[in-house]
Amino acid sequence: MKDSADRLGLAIADPTQEQQGSIALEVAVQASEVAAGDDRITVLQPTLRLSVNMQQPKGSTVNVTFRK
Repeated sequence: MKDSADRLGLAIADPTQEQQGSIALEVAVQASEVAAGDDRITVLQPTLRLSVNMQQPKGSTVNVTFRK
């Protein structure tokens, strides 16, 4: 996680490649919108509940950046 005054960046990876579906994440930070992100990330609420599709990355990192 990279946190600055106006942005929050998250990088999610499964180097074990054991996840066969999506993983759910919740971050206790407010954000106003997605500034940039991988299409495998679905934002479920503006309070930063995410679903990350881990089927395709083959262990690679999935990134998203939010505006605060």
